[in-house]
Amino acid sequence: MSARLLGMAFEFQSSAMEKLVLLALADSVADSRDTQYLFYATLKRKTGLTREAIVDCLLKLMASGVIWVDVGTELCDSAFIQMHWGEE
Repeated sequence: MSARLLGMAFEFQSSAMEKLVLLALADSVADSRDTQYLFYATLKRKTGLTREAIVDCLLKLMASGVIWVDVGTELCDSAFIQMHWGEE
């Protein structure tokens, strides 16, 4: 878990669902880096959201510039996620 990213996620202005996904992402990222290869099943377990809702939130967070996501296809149950908060 990255305490730095968790703190930034709490402060980020977004919808409740987007914030929940962002907090789940920050909770999964190691302190030593801002990237994570993550399975949707992990996000589903942490958030209680459907895969479709998670993908929707990831795309909205990506559009806001907070994260970069290589979203898996229907045949792939994973995503590579990079959080972009710089050196704040």
